[in-house]
Amino acid sequence: MTNPIDLLEQIKKVDAPPFLLTRIKQKIENIQQASFSKGLSWSLVISLCMMLLLNIAVMIKYTNSTTSMQHATIAAAMNLLPTNSLYE
Repeated sequence: MTNPIDLLEQIKKVDAPPFLLTRIKQKIENIQQASFSKGLSWSLVISLCMMLLLNIAVMIKYTNSTTSMQHATIAAAMNLLPTNSLYE
């Protein structure tokens, strides 16, 4: 039986076809061009976090200022409450 190390010594270097090599290089360049810079990425993250916090603050403010009783009064005034009575 042959030694596995002897098999590894038989491996030879092969040149890649030029067309394949240029396609691989172009894909690597396209990936690098499509990415954002670190400064732009951080500014986007910070602005999205600020918008999220603003939305949460607005939701908390308006949720606390209205009560379910006010909603029921408005629904009754607009005749939106269903009547469950069969005979009226």
